[in-house]
Amino acid sequence: MITARRKSDGSFEIANGHMRLKVQLQVHGKAEVVDSATGKTFHVHELDGRMVALSEDSQANIEDLANAAINRARG
Repeated sequence: MITARRKSDGSFEIANGHMRLKVQLQVHGKAEVVDSATGKTFHVHELDGRMVALSEDSQANIEDLANAAINRARG
């Protein structure tokens, strides 16, 4: 499990699973991370060398939109 903790500025830092995070990003392009304080899961992506976190709902919405676009393109 990859866990993160919220810093005082509102950002997150990885508390556990640094290598798992790196591998998941390389292999899958995203990683599931758990907020150690709330237990909520979010998805982390690397975009232009920066980490971006999406909530479960945001991730699901993006995947739905991507699948719909792929289906439309297939005709």
